[in-house]
Amino acid sequence: MNKIAQDLPALRGRPESGKLAGLGFVNEGLGYNPVVYDLMFEMAWRDGPVDVQKWLDDYVQSRYGRSNEDARRAWQILLETVYNGAHYTRSTMDQMPHLRAAPKLPYDNARLAEAWQALLAAADELGGIDTFRFDLVNVARQVLSNHAAVLHGAIVQAWQTKDASALQSASQRFLDLIRDLDKLLATRAEFLLGRWLADAKRWGTTDAERARFEWNARRVLTIWGQGASLDDYARKEWSGMFGGFYLPRWELFLNELNESLRSGQPFNEKEFQGKLRRWMADWSDERRVYPTQPQGDRVQMAKMLWDKYEKSLW
Repeated sequence: MNKIAQDLPALRGRPESGKLAGLGFVNEGLGYNPVVYDLMFEMAWRDGPVDVQKWLDDYVQSRYGRSNEDARRAWQILLETVYNGAHYTRSTMDQMPHLRAAPKLPYDNARLAEAWQALLAAADELGGIDTFRFDLVNVARQVLSNHAAVLHGAIVQAWQTKDASALQSASQRFLDLIRDLDKLLATRAEFLLGRWLADAKRWGTTDAERARFEWNARRVLTIWGQGASLDDYARKEWSGMFGGFYLPRWELFLNELNESLRSGQPFNEKEFQGKLRRWMADWSDERRVYPTQPQGDRVQMAKMLWDKYEKSLW
């Protein structure tokens, strides 16, 4: 956000800017960071740089319709962590199952957890405001998505030490996190796979067209091409994707690993990858219907998951 607030106005004053008259936004993934879009497009109407701290304080009050110190503190943490650079992060959960070490986060996830905690502190006053409920779910999603790397690390360590009991326990904790995220995201319409698929089918005028459009909508999120280089390229952290796709994919992998330790037989990764890709292709052909309406209380779900994971986030 600092880069957006400073660099775009600076371009106007450069002699080489020529006939620069506006800005465009070349984007792909949408839905997770509305604050970035709001700042980006506002810059088209500003002549000079923006004090991001002041802008963000005004943004929070406008977004929630009132001032709240806990909410302001949460957004200050967000500015210092996820929004302080052009970060590229990806959760272990929505990757093809593997035993590689996760890359280091560009910020401290414990610090981001403090933003989740601060939003929960604001929930008594702001919990009835829809924009607040979205932000609460979204921040919780990111914290838990990051935390998956810790649980995955326990899986890798158990496998390397050939500790069957530890592998079983670590596998269960990892799969439980995926299930929990699916439930959390089911509370918001923005994070529903079912809406994506329903929107795609709506364009069809025949059953064949609707099936084809749904196939494409599924395929673009999973196997987008004939080779592994585009697998999960347009991945989404949505309810339905977690429960219907990422969870069974990791279950298949972890079951194979656990069975390998129990039986003493080597894990044939190449053979497994071929089997998994066939499963992924079959998923694209499915016509299973996923919920199109949110379910559950957003604030209560965020509180419940905080109580469950708080001690492991520090």
